[in-house]
Amino acid sequence: MIFFRGSIFCDYEELAAENGADVDEIVKYTANTWQPNRGAAEKRRDAEQGKRAEKAVALCFSQNFPAVRYLSYDKIRSDNFQKHAPFDGLLFAPSRTDKKCLDDMIGKIRSEIASGEYGTISAGLRADLCNRGIYTLEIKSTAVNDKKRAAANFRTYDSPAQTKALLSAICEDDFLTYPHFLRVGSYDWQGYCRYVRSQMPRLGARSFGELEEEVKQIELANMDDFYIRVYMDDYFKKAIVLGFLTREEFMDRPEIKKMILRGKSERALYFAKSLTARRPLGELVTLVAE
Repeated sequence: MIFFRGSIFCDYEELAAENGADVDEIVKYTANTWQPNRGAAEKRRDAEQGKRAEKAVALCFSQNFPAVRYLSYDKIRSDNFQKHAPFDGLLFAPSRTDKKCLDDMIGKIRSEIASGEYGTISAGLRADLCNRGIYTLEIKSTAVNDKKRAAANFRTYDSPAQTKALLSAICEDDFLTYPHFLRVGSYDWQGYCRYVRSQMPRLGARSFGELEEEVKQIELANMDDFYIRVYMDDYFKKAIVLGFLTREEFMDRPEIKKMILRGKSERALYFAKSLTARRPLGELVTLVAE
C-alpha cells in the first residue's frame, strides 16, 4: 500500500478473494436501472469490481486509520441481497459509538429495509445515525481504461511522474451520485428543481431561490454522509483510492449531469463534482473520530 499525492494505491494481491456466493446473489437481484440490455456477465464484472473497490477502502481504514471502523452493508443486511443497498457501508469511531448503540441502529436499518419494497432508509434514520456518530458511505468504482493511460502516456506505476500524469487524467472525471427524485432524464439543476416542484405541490408558492434551497435540503437529508471514489486498474492490478467528498461539498453549487456512454448510460442522471475537489482519507478520519 502506497500513499501518493493524496491517493492510496493498493495491489490486488493485498485484497481478499471475492466471496463467489455473495457476488452470485448480487448479480441475481441487480436491476438494470438505466442499462436495459446488461447481461449476467456484465453484472458480474460490475459487482466484482465494486466489491474489490470496497475491500480496498476497508483495507485502507484497517491498516492506516484504526481509530475508525468500516462496516460493509453486506455484513449487516438481512434481505439475502434481494433489495437495493441503501449505502455501501458505515463508518464509526469505537471511541464515540459503543457496540450497543451500533447494534440498536443496525436493527433500525434492518427494520426499515424489511418494511419497504426497494431498499431505502428514511431521512429521519439517516439523521439519527449521524447524530450517534455513525456515518453512511458510498463507494463508487470505475475502471482505469486504455484511454486514460494513453492520455497520461502511462506505462508504469514505478514512475512518480507517470503516476502523477495518470492521476491528472483520472481527475478530469467526477464524483457521481444519483439525485433523490430521479435517476434518468434530461435535466440541469434548474430543470430538476422545477421537476421536484411539479411533484410536491407545497413548493408551488416558493420563489425560485427558495425552491432551490428547499430541494437542496431535501437532497442533503437523503444523501450518504461521505462519498469515496476508487479507480480499478485491472491491467496493472492496482486499486487507487482517490479520496472523499462530504455530502455538503457535493451540494455546494450543485450540478446535475446526464452521463453519456453509448451502450451503458445514455439516460443516467447524476449529481457531479469534479474529482479535483477530493480530500485525502486522513481528513475523513478526523471528521468521523472527533
